[in-house]
Amino acid sequence: MKALSPGLIALVGIGSAVTARDVPPPAVVAHKTVHVQNVTHNDGKPHRQITHIRHRTIVKTPHGTMIRTTASTNTTPPK
Repeated sequence: MKALSPGLIALVGIGSAVTARDVPPPAVVAHKTVHVQNVTHNDGKPHRQITHIRHRTIVKTPHGTMIRTTASTNTTPPK
């Protein structure tokens, strides 16, 4: 097999010829969204209750954007 030139190795990203000297650090943006609702508990007073939380992390790199979303739902009945 013919050896690849260093320029081609750097272009396709194979081997140790690829370095991070010209690559900017990834930009990370985190968003947290909390949804609440007003409920009346058994004591007759209104309370704010969290219904669900969504946490989204956006990482922008020179190769593209990666979005990671995690969500949790609070289904606890009012007390």
